[in-house]
Amino acid sequence: MLISNDFVNEQIDLTLNQSFVPFKPTQEQEAKPTPKPALYLGFVTPANGSFSNRPLSLFFFIVDIVYGEELDNPTPSGSPQLSWQYWDGKEWQQLTIRDETENFTRSGLIEFLPPGDFAPREDFNLPPRYWLRVKWLKGDYDVEPRLKQVLLNTTMAAQTATIQKEIVGSSDGTENQTFQTTSQPILAGQELEVREPEIPSALEKEKILLEEGEK
Repeated sequence: MLISNDFVNEQIDLTLNQSFVPFKPTQEQEAKPTPKPALYLGFVTPANGSFSNRPLSLFFFIVDIVYGEELDNPTPSGSPQLSWQYWDGKEWQQLTIRDETENFTRSGLIEFLPPGDFAPREDFNLPPRYWLRVKWLKGDYDVEPRLKQVLLNTTMAAQTATIQKEIVGSSDGTENQTFQTTSQPILAGQELEVREPEIPSALEKEKILLEEGEK
């Protein structure tokens, strides 16, 4: 990971550093609260020379705050606002994004459609890159965010299994009875169906006696 701050490049090895601060003010900015720092993300030229006309995604892994630990950069509470921009060959333009991170306050996806005039730019003594810039416009964080990972072209997924017609037990009508499913955890939004009392079939009765015994 290469970060640049006040035109000073710094190579970050995420195997040795658990996280890094995306908005690191310079000495001049520390003396003068404005302007806010910015984060630059540079991408090499695609093989075909342009970006495809389909949404791209970046997953930002924000380090969770452990309450009670000593904080490196506590800041006054506020509502941070970030501005995402891209280089069009002449100037920085506003980039429309879908932000699940809520301005870097939690981990999530940043999704955007590459603009048709997205252009490479030589900066920070690097070969031409397609640059995105994230400007910290205003507001403050309770604690300045720390990034652990930035992953390209990702999507959220969950490994799940569907179990149907599972019988978790039978009730004798007493209060506060509990039953457990064979697998946990259960995803939110599932429905539990309770069958009203009725005489069980011979097969069900045989199964109940086998599992529960005579009572």
